[in-house]
Amino acid sequence: MPEFLGINTSGDGSAVPRQLADVGAGWVRCVVREHLDISDWIRELKDRHNIDTLLIGDGSDDSLGKDENQWRERMQTYRDRYGEIVKLWQWGNEPDHDGQASWTMDRPQVNRLMRLAREVYPRDQYTLVAPGLVSGNWMWLEDLTDPNGNETVDFSPVDVLDLHPYAKEPSSDPLIAMFRDYRTAFDRRGGEGKPIWCTEYDSRTAGMGLDLITRAERFAVMCWDSGMTVEERLKLGIVDGLDRMNNFRLAAGLLAFASDDELTAFRGLA
Repeated sequence: MPEFLGINTSGDGSAVPRQLADVGAGWVRCVVREHLDISDWIRELKDRHNIDTLLIGDGSDDSLGKDENQWRERMQTYRDRYGEIVKLWQWGNEPDHDGQASWTMDRPQVNRLMRLAREVYPRDQYTLVAPGLVSGNWMWLEDLTDPNGNETVDFSPVDVLDLHPYAKEPSSDPLIAMFRDYRTAFDRRGGEGKPIWCTEYDSRTAGMGLDLITRAERFAVMCWDSGMTVEERLKLGIVDGLDRMNNFRLAAGLLAFASDDELTAFRGLA
């Protein structure tokens, strides 16, 4: 299965590995929790279905938490628990946005978070993904006249950059500008040559998955569940409960491709 197709799941290991494989997931992303050990679930994903796991630590109390004094210890705890089986890690989510699932931070705090993560997760052993950016305002990274700290963001500690293109339409000028402008800003801020992933996007937007194939090296459907009708669940097929799972390729707009080779050729990455 293509490794660039991913699914966001809950962090409790309740998603059925066989069902995740059946819908075409090459990797999953979920929040790491202090009180839950999902090692067996992660091993089953990898050993039986060749599905990788990206663990993300967010600002909730039972994940990484917002208290910087506990960050190092928490990161070390998660490394000791999962370090042998999880090589993809992300710390922080949407620091440039104030939303229900966002962990709003200023630029100095983002820099401290990424530097610490690199110390705890060495480059020769782990891949670090930068916090996903969602606002569409690339100037947030370096505008010292705003109230978000007297530092520009430095992406040199991480290996991968992350954009969340919500509220964008496929092939639209705002989407094109988002990737173009952030690419230029990333290159100035220690991210030159580093790949861009989309660890979240709104898969309810028709054709968005197909569009992102040519823009991001990896992308992941967000598990929209709340408030969806049965018809919407069936159409999308990606929900945390996985009780109405449909084919992931349908949700991502990929059914037009007869094979993985054809899909890879379309992406221009063969």
